[in-house]
Amino acid sequence: MAPRLRVKHVAMCGKIGPPGIGDLLDPVEPDSRRQRIFDEANAEYYSTVDWALDIGRGEFVELDLRSVPAHLVRRDPETEVCGHPPTG
Repeated sequence: MAPRLRVKHVAMCGKIGPPGIGDLLDPVEPDSRRQRIFDEANAEYYSTVDWALDIGRGEFVELDLRSVPAHLVRRDPETEVCGHPPTG
């Protein structure tokens, strides 16, 4: 998983292994000051993006895009769903 990756106008096509764009800089310290700064910077960056990632022509077993806002991901709604992992 690539936690520090920001995307804009990126298309994923064909068969792709289990990639991911994570949301944690350090899973051991998810509430750290660095994490808050990262989250704020990501929110500011994505507020200026019209679309970030197009996965409509990609073939995935699974895809984890935790730090990319779902409304900025282009997908094929017939074959690709968007969801959130369970919390708690």
